[in-house]
Amino acid sequence: MVVNDWIHGASSLTKRARPRCRRSLAAPRLVGTVAYGECEFYRGPVGRNTLDSEFSLEGVTALPRVDIVMAHENMDGRIIDAAVAAGPGVS
Repeated sequence: MVVNDWIHGASSLTKRARPRCRRSLAAPRLVGTVAYGECEFYRGPVGRNTLDSEFSLEGVTALPRVDIVMAHENMDGRIIDAAVAAGPGVS
């Protein structure tokens, strides 16, 4: 996840209820940075991934639809309500 031009590992982030509120629990262990559209990576993933992961798609024939909603302060919730009302689905 990129926040304020810093690339964090998602598992090391926490959410706090104030502006600029995402904070890495492992700040010295940033994955990298973004500057002027260019990424610089300092390290790779910490945990297992890809072929070494316990995650498997074996036997999965379809993946669920995932709605991505851009949100901002003071927006109304109609778009979120619509996504919830549509319910889960398989594309």
